[in-house]
Amino acid sequence: MASSIVGGGNKYRDYLSDEELKNTKWRNGPPSYDVVDKLFEQERTHVCFSFQIKIFQNSSCEYITLLSLIHLHPPLRYKLSPLISDTSLPPYVSECPILSDTSIFSQVWAEGSVEDEVQRLLKTWEMELVHKIDPNEMKSVDPTKFKKSVNGREGLTPEEAIKLGGGYNTFLQTSLPENLRVYNPEDETFESSQNVFRSIFIRGFAIEVLHVYSGPPEIVYKFRHWGYMDGPFKGYVATGQLVELFGIGIFELEKESNKIVKAEFFFDRGELLGPLMKGGKNGESTSEKALLEASKCPFMK
Repeated sequence: MASSIVGGGNKYRDYLSDEELKNTKWRNGPPSYDVVDKLFEQERTHVCFSFQIKIFQNSSCEYITLLSLIHLHPPLRYKLSPLISDTSLPPYVSECPILSDTSIFSQVWAEGSVEDEVQRLLKTWEMELVHKIDPNEMKSVDPTKFKKSVNGREGLTPEEAIKLGGGYNTFLQTSLPENLRVYNPEDETFESSQNVFRSIFIRGFAIEVLHVYSGPPEIVYKFRHWGYMDGPFKGYVATGQLVELFGIGIFELEKESNKIVKAEFFFDRGELLGPLMKGGKNGESTSEKALLEASKCPFMK
């Protein structure tokens, strides 16, 4: 898979080298990720784990320190220092009192791990999807074969996605009646949809991979998308609160080229739109029931 994502130029994304920035047709000039990467680094998922430190003294009066991992949440794979098991100790070793503690650290995938590569592929693909004008300049996908579908809807080619306004419009397609659509993709262009959400998420809308269930050629992963409502949304006042949604993504790669030929996403759009209505219009709070009715449905609409 690594052979499909080369080019560099950004800490978390490929195809952003100086040469590519200069020679690519960008929608609004070369993208900058300084702000959203700061949010990503500061607030990527944090993990708690409990541990015990036991100090022993052997027959030669030498001290032995053993670290035992007791609990890890969530139960994912992380880059940790090696742990030594203390299940069996020689009879001549004496045990001192146990020291226990709980620590919190950020989830940082080990460089070169499957999780790290999938997260980089996701961020690279998202960058190309949003910022490149010409689908034929997208290097993470095969534009002649690629299709994207959301919540079981029919897959869209790059050209079909562009006609719908791309970006947020393709991800927020809905079958809700128009009078219940707090965000109506049919009324938005690519530019207007970007303006709506960029004015909300001033600190950016970060994304991370939480877990990879299967590797290439069919990659199945869980993702988290989050930001802060620092600006108003369709008349609803800003709350400054965290807005996040979780979902499952699937990338199907072509075996020979390692490029994405199919992308599927499953998530509840209400996790994004519901919190954006919490502040109410003109400061009037919106009830939880109204939020659910306006943005969610059992089949994710």
